[in-house]
Amino acid sequence: MVYMTGTDLVVSPLCLGCAVIGSSFDQRESFELLDLYKDMGGNFLDTAHNYADWAHPEKSISEKTIGPWMKSRKNREQVVLGTKVAQIDLKSMHVRISREEIFMDVKECLQCLQTEYIDLLWLHRDDPRVPVEDIVGTLTDLNQKGYIRAFGFSNWDAPRLKAAWQIAGKTGGFAANQPMWSCARINNEKLGDQTVK
Repeated sequence: MVYMTGTDLVVSPLCLGCAVIGSSFDQRESFELLDLYKDMGGNFLDTAHNYADWAHPEKSISEKTIGPWMKSRKNREQVVLGTKVAQIDLKSMHVRISREEIFMDVKECLQCLQTEYIDLLWLHRDDPRVPVEDIVGTLTDLNQKGYIRAFGFSNWDAPRLKAAWQIAGKTGGFAANQPMWSCARINNEKLGDQTVK
């Protein structure tokens, strides 16, 4: 186990990506996979409010599967739960990153996950038109209200990450960066999403 820098979160070195939990794997299979991961010493789950929306008719099915799993296993305190908001609509290219949208989505995540807090909230995408100060302020407020324990960014470019890091350095909370694909190898998949270029 390792401490996540700047937080009190202790995570397993291998995080379980949960993009197909509840969809490609049904609930029984998902529970078996989650049990196996936990039994092997894993405690760090990575999901998103929109995971598996592309493969399942029910919105947020990954979160809606993980929540009942934690409840049935009574293991919420043993799991470091990461989820993402600020997803992008690939048709309109709108990123749900306003203060109101982030708060609304976090509250929905808490309901889906059947928990009172999120250990690590990721912002799935960025919108450079929104000031970094406003975004970090929203995340800091979520942290201070007890909705989240820490926050991170996914698929942000280096200048915006640096700005967020500097702003959050005054208040704390910024724990991690999660780039899409691999830092070692560029993946040229065409998603139509400008934030991952």
